[in-house]
Amino acid sequence: KRSAWWRLPPQMAIFCGVALGALALSVQSHLMERPIPFAPVRLCSGGFQRSACEHLADETDPRAADIFGVRGKGSYGLNRFGHSTSGKFNCQVRMTKLEGDTFVFWPKGRCQVWRCHNGIDGRRGKPSTDGREVWSQHCNVSGQNHIMAHLFEW
Repeated sequence: KRSAWWRLPPQMAIFCGVALGALALSVQSHLMERPIPFAPVRLCSGGFQRSACEHLADETDPRAADIFGVRGKGSYGLNRFGHSTSGKFNCQVRMTKLEGDTFVFWPKGRCQVWRCHNGIDGRRGKPSTDGREVWSQHCNVSGQNHIMAHLFEW
């Protein structure tokens, strides 16, 4: 007469499969109820009007931006490859931390954070002559390279 131990492995496999399926269904339904927040910032080709926005911060930190922002603040200079992408990322992190929706970035290490309650009108702003870039949640991708805009948003 065989003991019940030989039936245990298949029963455990079935039980684990059912438990894993129930867990996956629970996680999926939880994520479907609350989507992940996503608020992309886009390059504003025409600049913006400062009078329509509230100024939150103006920081200059030209140190190399090789380390990403710690606790919502980091340096804004060029990274070790000579590019300003890490500094832009740190500036965007700072904007999110201060609950802003627009940031102005200079590649040499300066970051301004703004909150534009009614959006910004890039058509009335003056294009930059000093190398600054205006990034905002209010700018659209009209007239820009849509593939590059989608890649940057993701």
